Amino acid sequence: RGASLKVRIKPDKTIENDLFECRNGNCISYENVCNLADDCGDGSDEVGCANNFQCGTTSPHVSSSLLPSNFIPLSAVCDGKLDCEDGSDECNERCTSSIIQSRWLRGVTWVFGISATVINTYVLLRKGTMIKSSKGRSSLYNSIFVLVIAVGDLLTGIYLMGIAIADVINSDGYCRYRFHWLNSAWCMVLGVTASIGSLTSLFTMALLSSYRFYSIRHVFASRSVTRKSAACMIVTLVAMGTCVTVISFVPIMGRYENYFLNGIFYPGNLLFVGAPSKSQHIEVLEVYYGRLSSKNRLQWNAIRELVGGMFTHDTTGIHGNDMSFYGNAGVCVFKYFVTPNDPQHVFSLAVLTFNTILCGVVVMSYTGIYLLSRQTMGSLSSSRDSGARGSGLERKISLIILTDFLSWMPFIGLCVLHYLEVYDGTPHYELFSLLVLPVNSVINPIIYDDTIGSVVRWTRDKVVGVVSARVTTIQNELNMSRKESGMVEKEKSYTETTLK
Repeated sequence: RGASLKVRIKPDKTIENDLFECRNGNCISYENVCNLADDCGDGSDEVGCANNFQCGTTSPHVSSSLLPSNFIPLSAVCDGKLDCEDGSDECNERCTSSIIQSRWLRGVTWVFGISATVINTYVLLRKGTMIKSSKGRSSLYNSIFVLVIAVGDLLTGIYLMGIAIADVINSDGYCRYRFHWLNSAWCMVLGVTASIGSLTSLFTMALLSSYRFYSIRHVFASRSVTRKSAACMIVTLVAMGTCVTVISFVPIMGRYENYFLNGIFYPGNLLFVGAPSKSQHIEVLEVYYGRLSSKNRLQWNAIRELVGGMFTHDTTGIHGNDMSFYGNAGVCVFKYFVTPNDPQHVFSLAVLTFNTILCGVVVMSYTGIYLLSRQTMGSLSSSRDSGARGSGLERKISLIILTDFLSWMPFIGLCVLHYLEVYDGTPHYELFSLLVLPVNSVINPIIYDDTIGSVVRWTRDKVVGVVSARVTTIQNELNMSRKESGMVEKEKSYTETTLK
């Protein structure tokens, strides 16, 4: 370590090297070496240790008792949380500084975003014109539900495109301006858009699957659109829209900030590192003001006043930016990964439970449709056409159940493990918000509507027709060539015979 050792000779004449000599001449016990604290006063007892990371700078204007140590555990480097007041633990060569950390996930985001936007826009345009020509209640309601699903999936595609564009714009300086991005209006709008899109899609899929199951069970019920059935549809859609809107917008309403505000970011202030939470604010405030009474019930407005009181009026004061509910991760998503210590954990768990129920409704409804369809197909004649239709229906239902299960069940399970503090799910926000959950936004138009399938079949028929026509032309040309060759051979043979 480049430092000498001072020895202490005990009465029994044994010599022990139990003291560490600092570069400034002080001596400390080896128990205080590499303990993430500057015990020497010059930091020499922490230099070269394998268990820590030394921050780039410390502030000479703020008392060291109010600042985090200049040395932090190595595990705190590149963990997405600022532990050094200068941000050097996150802004360095080891850490990836971008909204989307993975390169392949960045490509997937562009592909899914463009695909979901284009495909669902096409479905909306085509399905909107088909609703007017729908005959019967079943056809009309199915078209309406598919249309609403396309709206939700389109919003998800817009969210993915917004994140991909923001990732390109902030690629160079994201690490330095990360908190500016997290509390920006753009991030909040994208978070609300993603929440409305995913909830609308899942909610409508549950309604559509339930209605299809009901239609099969009551196949002889009235199929005409009545005032009662129309009113029921309107009330259902309004209730769904209200529920989705409340869930998505309540977390960003100022009157509920004590439940949903993640923290406050103070640009250019070294006293509050990153975006400290309410508990981290209280720790600093108690160092300055002393013990705070009723600190567990301290509101954010009171915290702002106390923080403002720490700075004299002859200075520029301090200005903080609120970290919204959707600013908990760079991809700006609903905060599903919560722990019992998070003030919004009840709300997030309630929404997660609601999503689980909706996913269960989809799976159970299509399982019931699958069983009823098999029973019906078995009672009909075993013709080739009915067998083909049955196989196609079974494949379609299996795909619906499989995609819903693989999209939501792993995510729900990870949320539960995170809440129980068994496993930290926050590093996986990107994977689930950009790949696993949005995959349905690309697949749904193919599963729930035959629009894309008809386009694919039309394209296939056109390609096959062009290829077949070209092959036929080539065959005809070959046949003509062969005939001409045969005629030439006959003429040649005739000429030779005549000459002889």
